[in-house]
Amino acid sequence: MRSSSNLRILHLVAIRGKGGTGASTLALVEGLADRGHEVAVVCFKRGLLYKTLVGKNKVRLITGIKMAPGFRPNHWFKDLRRLYPFVREFKPHIIHTHSSPDYWLGFILSLMTGSPLVRTRHIPVPLIPHPFNTMLYRKTAAVVAVSHAVGNGYFRGGIWDPQKVRVIYDGVDLRRFNCSLNGQGVRMEVGAAPGEVLVGSVSRYSKVKGLPHFLEALEKVMVWDERVKGIVLGRVKNKILYGRLRDWVKSRGLEERIHLLGPREDVERVLAALDVAVLASVGSEGSSRVALEAGATGKPMVATRVGALPEVVVDGKTGFIVSPWDVEAMSRALTELLDPKIRKKMGRNAEVRTRRLFDGRGGVEVIEELYLSVLKGSK
Repeated sequence: MRSSSNLRILHLVAIRGKGGTGASTLALVEGLADRGHEVAVVCFKRGLLYKTLVGKNKVRLITGIKMAPGFRPNHWFKDLRRLYPFVREFKPHIIHTHSSPDYWLGFILSLMTGSPLVRTRHIPVPLIPHPFNTMLYRKTAAVVAVSHAVGNGYFRGGIWDPQKVRVIYDGVDLRRFNCSLNGQGVRMEVGAAPGEVLVGSVSRYSKVKGLPHFLEALEKVMVWDERVKGIVLGRVKNKILYGRLRDWVKSRGLEERIHLLGPREDVERVLAALDVAVLASVGSEGSSRVALEAGATGKPMVATRVGALPEVVVDGKTGFIVSPWDVEAMSRALTELLDPKIRKKMGRNAEVRTRRLFDGRGGVEVIEELYLSVLKGSK
């Protein structure tokens, strides 16, 4: 559906990775373009946004801008010299930034053009209220927090006006992630026979994702029930960790029951193949795209009490919430979900709740409404 008020929106995106932040920003940019807005994106050629959007003719892509992290006035001057001629021609109604490196550049462009500045905050680490951060906050028209875990603690201590902060959850593409998907091909690939329970974690191989704790909990359940099999799927960000997990699986003689896979493009079919999804994170999780995608696919989830996860997974209704690092609690939760009746009920609850609260198309419309209210307030 197209919007009745077409806007020119400039997004500054100093994000290279394919994680949740990059994916949610990509979904927003494409969603705005689909609604008829004229969207320009400043991004890196090696990043997810450029690789996905190039050649689609949906948005205008601007590359060659460094957007270096840290306080780098000399870099900002060079970036502005390259970028300002385009911005002067484009005349954005809104400038929207998505991370700290692009925030300063967006702030300066906002001062130069008079275009209101919107910032999205994706991580739950509070900002230190030093003079630079408080100045940026005062000059920002609105801050989008992707969860209450991010929004409630935007600043660490100090006195700040929270009225500018608006919690707008990341959404999920319900056309791609839904209960009609068939995961049998993936189950056959990992040797999960009918009647066996496939438990999986879709997360990058990094310390913050708590994968050793997941595997330890999974092993405890496997000792109790030989029907259980497990998979981990994701980008290998930490090669040392990946090697240790692989060695651990081998040392336990579990090579036929636990499969450590790399990144794949068919995440939706992997989730469809699972009986239970797990996120054993020990930190971060300002939002959780995988938790939303698992819910849309009708899968119950065991997740840790970290960041926004308790906002997505309702303990005892759509899955279970356990304390991070608590292997025993996680194994008990997984044991509960060996009961097919409980899995079915919680999976259905997860699907209904995801469709009601986390439809990605609705999230784009809410952002659009925020832009319009900001523009109205700036007049």
